Amino acid sequence: MSTSLQLRKGAKRRRFVGFVLAVATCPAYTATLTGPGQTAHPGDSLSVSLSLANGAQPVSAVQFDLSWDPTFDVHVVPGAQAGISSKAMMATFLQPRVLRCLIVGMNASTVGDGELIRLLVTVNSNAPAGPAQMTLLNLNATGADGTPIFLQGGAIGVQIQTGTGVSLQPSGVLNGASLLSGPICPGEIVTLMGSIGSSSTVLFNGVPAPLLYAGAGQVNAIVPFGLDFSKPAKVEVRQNATSVTASVPMAPAAPAIFTLGSTGIGPGAILNQDYTINSTTRPASRGSVIMIYATGFGTLSPLPTDGQIAHILAATTTPVTATLGGVPAQVLYAGAAPNLINGAVQVNVVVPEGASPNPAAPITLSMGSYATQPGVTVSIN
Repeated sequence: MSTSLQLRKGAKRRRFVGFVLAVATCPAYTATLTGPGQTAHPGDSLSVSLSLANGAQPVSAVQFDLSWDPTFDVHVVPGAQAGISSKAMMATFLQPRVLRCLIVGMNASTVGDGELIRLLVTVNSNAPAGPAQMTLLNLNATGADGTPIFLQGGAIGVQIQTGTGVSLQPSGVLNGASLLSGPICPGEIVTLMGSIGSSSTVLFNGVPAPLLYAGAGQVNAIVPFGLDFSKPAKVEVRQNATSVTASVPMAPAAPAIFTLGSTGIGPGAILNQDYTINSTTRPASRGSVIMIYATGFGTLSPLPTDGQIAHILAATTTPVTATLGGVPAQVLYAGAAPNLINGAVQVNVVVPEGASPNPAAPITLSMGSYATQPGVTVSIN
């Protein structure tokens, strides 16, 4: 880890201890957790948002079971609202294709309306044509004071269509670190999801993109550094004699921090000053320097060569600021990560003396109005 960072292709399944939210009385409030219907082909990879609508009472914790047909393989990662509210996601399999999910935190903050969890779904290559579904069962929620809140769910239908081809989901262009969709920027490591094969090539405005991974349903690519961010980018995926295009919004920066669990929230991919991996057993001391690994910091100077390993210190063209545990922190360097592929960014930050000891201190890196995803933490002693 001291000389290289593994950029993994997606979220890994994790097993956690399950928890139960007890509902002792009939709740008086209603909230909903729903996902949109989908259309797919055999072999497709889908990104499906489960969105929370609080109803009359703000929700602080959510538990539900997710089941799915044998047609699918499903992974779950936290959504934006889980990170904003500093909640953790825990999940454990009750049985094959039945996953219990819990969004909870050691705080009284509430979860806002919006994406609570993102489902990364792969349709089996031999899936028959016709309807299939994922189902939300046994839903419970509570307010910050423990008040039970009635939570409604239901089924997410997926219509499997015959035939094969190349497709790119409208919401299937994700930041490779946060796994969130949104505008992309030059030099960003992105994950493309859809009906994509291992022989795919990717172009942004006609410029070939370096690929980190290409497999069934997913491609990890790096947006070319020279791309014009003043207008939307035309993303083209080619596979054999067919291709598909999509228009994706651009921005000067789309910063995000890699996390150790590859879920977009939780402990960040951070090295301590002695090059050990930052963790609760190896926290960073106040006054020491930590190295944070990220992507999406836009154009660097000098301009890196696409697809090459970084051997020079190319700095961000816009200054980077940082906060650790809510305390402003000094940034010593922000730019290309030595010995990693151009697109990975390293930010060296001094842990502020005024930061309180915290095994999960929130960390934010900003470039003007652009900031890294909420929910990423660093351990400070």
